This record gives sequence, structure tokens and C-alpha cells, in this order.
Amino acid sequence: MQAPPKHPTHKFILAALGLTAIAWLFSLIALALPAWSRVYGAQTLGPATSDDNGILYYGLWGNCLHTRDYLETFTCQLVDLGGRPAFGNKDCKGDLIVSRVFMCLGFSCVSLLLIVLVLLKKKIWDLKKAKQLALISTGLANICWVFLLIAWIFWIILAETSCAGRLPLQGYSHSFILCVFATALALIVTILTCLLLMKLKKFQQPKVTISSVYTAPPVYEMHYPPSVPVADYPMSYASYAPATPAVAYYPGSGAYPGSGAAPAPQLW
Repeated sequence: MQAPPKHPTHKFILAALGLTAIAWLFSLIALALPAWSRVYGAQTLGPATSDDNGILYYGLWGNCLHTRDYLETFTCQLVDLGGRPAFGNKDCKGDLIVSRVFMCLGFSCVSLLLIVLVLLKKKIWDLKKAKQLALISTGLANICWVFLLIAWIFWIILAETSCAGRLPLQGYSHSFILCVFATALALIVTILTCLLLMKLKKFQQPKVTISSVYTAPPVYEMHYPPSVPVADYPMSYASYAPATPAVAYYPGSGAYPGSGAAPAPQLW
């Protein structure tokens, strides 16, 4: 069975779908995992000292302390804008809120972009709808990487600021790195969707033509048994004289040859 034909933009759609799915996963982890920055030398969720051997992870919504002992325990708590990492500083609180908001917007945008690309893959042979969906996906991809970019830029501002006279957080960790990767992937998807849109504008929908050529019905060959040859015999025509009835003469009838009397004929 012959495989269905592939659209010329098939590879672009698959690449954009795959990269968007990875960006969605990265942005989800970055949004949920409290590991945007880490500070070494913490024993409690309170002020850290250089003698402590724990690792304190800071996130958008919470902080987690990893105690590096034989138990390897994690203790987490929700972020208080009056405590870590903003420490009640007005500017630091603003940076943290902006980072939160744009990270949520970026994740929502990537989720919506993934849905639009799935619809585009299904409607790719409908040229009008495909162009519309490609244009929407291009705009969404642009918005996505901008939102994600703003989220981690404001986290850098927060991490590099000495909030309430304390040392900057810095120590960029897993969630921050995943957010940066998601931003790069969204930017690549933007380029792919732009190329996809350009190809769709040049693509001509194949027209289906119905042929009006008359097709003769099938001719079936008839097989007959072989004919028997008939001999050609010469025909002869003979002329026949009418037959003379035979007359018998009986004695005593008065009729004999040469008597002149009419004999009574007897037919045989």
C-alpha cells in the first residue's frame, strides 16, 4: 500500500513541535522547582554562616534547604516577600513579582503555542487555515521567548542586588538554567515558524482534474469450435421422361394387340 504524500513543510512542523514540547517541559520545571539560585553554607532557613554545610535553594514560590548529612533531607517553605530572597526590600520584592508573573505568562504562552502547532499539523493540507495557524504560531513564539526572557532577566537583577544589605544571591541553579534553555528553544521555534509561513505562501494547492476521455468498454474474444469443411461436389442435372403406365392384357377381355378394341387398362 502506497504511503500518503508528505507536505513540503512537514519537516518544519515536526521540528517546531518537538522543540516546543521540550520548551514546555523546561518552563514547567523552572516554574515549579524552587532552584533558581543556591547558596552554600546554610544549616537552617534562617541566616547562613560559613561553618554550615547545607545548600539553600531559592525559587519563585518557595525555598528549600538541602542538609548534606547522612539523611540528605530537604526542608521547604513558601516564599515570604518579607523574608528570603527579597528580605522586605521594595525593589527586590518588585523584581521577584515581575519574574513570577512573566514566568507564568511564558509557560501559558508555550502551552498555547503547542496546541496551535498540533492543529497546524492536522490542517496542513487546507492552505487557507494552514496560513492562518502558521501566522498565529509565529506571533505566539515571539511572545513566548520575550516573556521567558523577561522572567530570568529580572531574576538576575534580584540575584545581583544586595537586598537589605545582604550579600547577593547569585549561584544560578537548575530552574534558572532551564528557563534560559526554554527561551532559546522558543526563539528557534520562532525562526522555524517564520520559514514555515514563507513556504506556505509559495505553496500552490494541487488541483484535481477530472478527465473526459471516453473509455471503450472491454471487448471479450469469443472462441468457437472449429468448423468442419464441406466437400464441394459437382451438381449434374438429368432430364427424365414421364413414365408410361404398364398395361396388362388378360384373355377374354376382348382386348388384345391389334384388335382395335380399347382394352381395359390395369395399372400395376
